[in-house]
Amino acid sequence: MLHYGDWLSQWNARTPLAEAIYEPETGRRFTYAHLYARVNRLVHALQAAGVKRGDRVAVLAQNCAEQFECLFACLKLGAIHVPYNWRLSSFELQDVNRDAAPAVLLCDAEFAETAHALTAGRTVQFGGAYESWLETQPAGEPTVTPSSMEDIAIILYTSGTTGRPKGAMLPVRQLIFNSIQTDLAVGLGAEDSTLVFLPLFHTGGLNCLATPLFHRGGRVMLLKKFDPDRVCQLTQDEHITAHMGVPTTFESVAASPLFHKTDFSSVR
Repeated sequence: MLHYGDWLSQWNARTPLAEAIYEPETGRRFTYAHLYARVNRLVHALQAAGVKRGDRVAVLAQNCAEQFECLFACLKLGAIHVPYNWRLSSFELQDVNRDAAPAVLLCDAEFAETAHALTAGRTVQFGGAYESWLETQPAGEPTVTPSSMEDIAIILYTSGTTGRPKGAMLPVRQLIFNSIQTDLAVGLGAEDSTLVFLPLFHTGGLNCLATPLFHRGGRVMLLKKFDPDRVCQLTQDEHITAHMGVPTTFESVAASPLFHKTDFSSVR
């Protein structure tokens, strides 16, 4: 049976040594084989924690590889990935957390105290606790029920400017057809790469180029925060081929003292 939510199996089989994720700030690099094995371990860990199809797995963290591990694990398991907006106040996050009712909340060290205060359920912090959690699990394929196109893959919460934040439900088909449409528009391929500096709790950071590139076996680089000088330097050093930004970020890059010294010839 076709598993619409299992994006990594084909790239693990076809290009296992190709780089999938690079974090310049930590130096961590993940090949598709490495990412595939870690996602399988996370699926096993979530299953052992009692997470089942339709359950929510929330993340409160800045941009990091673990966010995509959670996304792909949820896609494979049939659970729902819920990235929280870390810019919200504690009060606003409490409201979002009550609405999402996650079975597990994953967090980074910066937001660990907030995460533990949000829920009485299972909370796992990225780093030592998370790595230990994964290491106890096998890297082989977990037993799962293949996802359908209509299964909810992600819940993204709105900013709440007109009231309380609302959970926008994105089905598997949205991720797939968004990837296909992006590919048709700009011709993405496995040789392409992007630098993600927009937050992964927003569809701009998550879905405008990152998920389409994973769908095509490309490379995604992650910055925790936007830094125009770093964008210039990394574009040149890592031969970035595609950028996603907003007018403010592009204006900031153009105003960087490095802009006119940077070789942007790799950018299509």
